[in-house]
Amino acid sequence: MKRAVIFFVLASLFFTYGCGKIESGKAGQRQVKETKLTLLKLSAPFNKRDMEYSGLTWYKDNLVLLPQYLFGRDSQSAHGFIFTIKKSVILDYLKNPENHEAIKPDTIAVFGEGLTRFNRHGSGYESIGFIGDNVYVTIESIGEPTRTFLIKGKINNSGNKITLDSTTLTQIPLQTNILNIGYETMVIDGDKIIVINEANGANVNSNPKAFMYDQNLKLTSSLSMPHIEYRITDATRAVGNKFYAMNYFWTGDRNDLKPGNDSVATKYGITSSQSATVGVERILPFVIAKNKIELSGEPPIYWKVIPKKGRNWEGIARLDDKGFLLVTDTFPTSLLGFVKKTN
Repeated sequence: MKRAVIFFVLASLFFTYGCGKIESGKAGQRQVKETKLTLLKLSAPFNKRDMEYSGLTWYKDNLVLLPQYLFGRDSQSAHGFIFTIKKSVILDYLKNPENHEAIKPDTIAVFGEGLTRFNRHGSGYESIGFIGDNVYVTIESIGEPTRTFLIKGKINNSGNKITLDSTTLTQIPLQTNILNIGYETMVIDGDKIIVINEANGANVNSNPKAFMYDQNLKLTSSLSMPHIEYRITDATRAVGNKFYAMNYFWTGDRNDLKPGNDSVATKYGITSSQSATVGVERILPFVIAKNKIELSGEPPIYWKVIPKKGRNWEGIARLDDKGFLLVTDTFPTSLLGFVKKTN
């Protein structure tokens, strides 16, 4: 009898913690470790919240920070800037972050004749990637429905000027009809461009897909996506067939995103500071397979969140094999962060 009782208890624990459904924020949820988030100070005005960074990538050995309002909000300008930081500066900063002086980014001029209709509140430039000297950007256009466009440009030989070609503007197929939700994520996979929708949750996107384009912005294929709750806001370049994406949830988005069961937390658990009732900030590993994108099977990377306030991380880039650089858009201000790779 005692042996049967012990078996029952052990079996109950296994099904509760090993394979049972875990609802984020519920008592008894499996806890996982948080990694350290290190913030890198940016000098003024690059640390102001109205910079509204929305994407990160690398161009050669320069980290590129993409502002949402590339040419200014509510302006008629076709001349703007993106910002860069040398990798050597970042690596030097991380050796002694507590005593390092603030980083002052460099600038690259951007020209975009014929794109002023996107210089308005809510719309803007959301992700960026490079293939050689070709540059690709997604542009979100607020409306009913919200649309997202992909555009191609060139960077000059000196690396100090980008020209976007408005004749290449290509609308990405609609997938959801949620205000201010579009394609904020770009993955450069060799000579291909993959774009991923923000909203892939089961209650708002019944059949999530990513779309693949060639360098001339011809749509070549669609890739099935798993249901991932909350928002996917940016991703790293693919290495081999693997990339990492920023997965973020601010509780104020609950009515729009209608989050269901968090399958990632169900499988791997979540940290003591994170839940669907507080907010979620994590990095998810993905692999690109034939006709689909799927989770790699590795656990997510978590760090400590600010309860019920959060930081809206909208950019991510690898820093070699050391970890990941992150950047926020507005909340609580413009932050550049680093988290170590944990697996």
